[in-house]
This record gives sequence, C-alpha cells and structure tokens, in this order.
Amino acid sequence: MQKRYKILFVISSLRAGGAERVLVTLCNYLCNKFDITILTFDDGPSFYPLDERIFVDRLNFGVDDFGFFGNLKKRYLKIKALRKIFKTNSYNAVISFIDNSNILCSLAKIGLNTKLIISEHSNHLLLKSKFWQILRRISYPFANALVVLSKFDYDFYTFVKNKKIIYNPLSIDIKKDQNKENIILGIGRLEEVKNFELFINSIALIKDKINNYEIIIAGEGSQKEKLINLAKELGVNIKFIGSVKDVCSLYDRAKIVVISSNAEGFPNVLIEAMARGCLVVSTNCLTGPSEMIENNKNGILVPVGDKFALSEGILKLASGTYKDFIHLSYKRVENLRISNIANSWISLIKEIV
Repeated sequence: MQKRYKILFVISSLRAGGAERVLVTLCNYLCNKFDITILTFDDGPSFYPLDERIFVDRLNFGVDDFGFFGNLKKRYLKIKALRKIFKTNSYNAVISFIDNSNILCSLAKIGLNTKLIISEHSNHLLLKSKFWQILRRISYPFANALVVLSKFDYDFYTFVKNKKIIYNPLSIDIKKDQNKENIILGIGRLEEVKNFELFINSIALIKDKINNYEIIIAGEGSQKEKLINLAKELGVNIKFIGSVKDVCSLYDRAKIVVISSNAEGFPNVLIEAMARGCLVVSTNCLTGPSEMIENNKNGILVPVGDKFALSEGILKLASGTYKDFIHLSYKRVENLRISNIANSWISLIKEIV
C-alpha cells in the first residue's frame, strides 16, 4: 500500500473569502488521498465547513497594531515559527495561499529541503506595497513551484522557474433547469476592489425599469455602511444580507448575478453563478472574467468602472430570456469540477515530491 503524503496548507485565516473557500474545497477533496493539516495565523474558526479528518493548527500573533516596526517584528516571528515547523514536521509538501503567506513561507524555507508550492489568488498588480513587491521578487524563486490563475500572471513571474496555471475549482455542484426568481444579486467582500459602489450606481440609473426585481448584496466588509448610505441617497431599495454560508440558495434563486470589480484573480462568484444557471454581467477586469465569459455568448462583459455600460448590461439581461447564455455557461464550467482541478494539484504535488 502506498504511503499517504502529509501536506501542510498555510493561509492567513479561514474567514469568509474567495481564496479561503478554494483552500477548503481543495482540502476537503484531497483529504481522501493525503493527510492534510491547515496552518493559519489567527484563532478564528473556519467560515466554510471542513472535513473532520483535516487538522487545523493556529499561530496567533495578535492584531497588527504596532506600527511598521512592530509589524516587521511580527513577520519575523512568523517566519521563525514557520521555519521551526518546516524543520520539525515531516511534511512531504507545503502549499501556501495568497502573497503574504507565500512570501513568509518562501523566506522560511531558505536553506531547508522543504518542498514548497506557493499559489496566487489575485493578479500581481494588486500587491501595492513596494516593500512587499521587493520581498516577493526576492523570495518567490526559493519556492519549488508557483500556481497562478491566468496567463497574464504566468508571463509576469519570469523570476520563478516552475509555474503552472491551475484555475479555481467549483466549490458547488453544477445544477440545471432551475426556477428562477426576479433577483439581481451581487456577492463578495464589501471592499473597494470589488466596487459595489459601481453596482449600486448602475442600478440607480435603471431602477424604474427593473422595479419588478429584488436587489440583493451578500457579503461583509469595511465599506458596508458607506454602501448602505449610498443606496439610501440614490433611492435604491437593496437588501444587504451579510455573509451567507449557503450561497447555493442565493444562486438558485437569482436570475442575474452582477460582478462590478475593479480587479480579480479568478472570481469564484462568476463560476459559481454560471454553474447554477444565472445570467452574468461582469466588468472586464484585467484577469478573470474574460477567461470564462465570451461576450454576448454566455454572458456580458463591460468596461471596468463604467456605470452606464453595466446598467445597460443588467437591463439587457433583465429584459430577455437568453437561454443560450445559460446553456453555454454550463459547458464552460464543466472542466472546473473539483475532481479535474484536484488532479492538476495532485500531479504538481507528485512532481515536486
């Protein structure tokens, strides 16, 4: 009988978020084949259900409230703790998620035989800090492999030898032939990069033409109060329902899903909406949406930040059936089933081990 590999996944937290959901989905599948441990840097519970066979370890270093040098010290302590774990635990491979964890793990690995895969979950331009950009350039070559979500990022990382494009897996099942309600849904973190302000402004332009639709925004974030106030100012009736664990229940009801982001890596909301028979209109971010949507074939792409184009796209979907869009969406997401994506990860793990 072949020995089961021991795999350590490293991520900042297991709170609600796209990368966190991808990690949990992947771990829940891979624990059938490997012994999985997840290491986080906070003590919060997992927002998404975890298989009971997965062990979660936590390194809690407190809140980042000590200024630049305090935070630098904290990063050093994290690297030191990671290095100790890499040395004392016989993991066959370590897989880190998101740039911050990637940098810390890559620096912790220097001089060790640890097999490390780092994975990006947004496009490289979203790392704004020059300091962290320099650290990324210095540290990433120490990893054994890098996983990215687009050719745009693949081409950027010229300083990493072993690179793979592996898309995010569907964390839900494909479900066809559903009875939809007149709901326009926006879902995600209520942060500036997701630009729900654009979504609300677009709805405001056509509110009298879609008064038979219910507008729902699901998610939490620092901009929540600002967005609630904006909706009130514009006279737009929007339900803010917070974070929802059972996202399938929302997709199954919603006729239209709107993605208004300024930037994406590979949006989970997009592929999940397509898998559950929603009509999708999305901003054409630098990476992500255009890899899944063929404009006016299985969805609608509009320029980033253009509220007029987004409102026209929403109105177009609200005024027709577009059965062909839905049929082609199902075909497009078929290869993103977890079994297919997990096989790509398994191949990469075996390659580096």
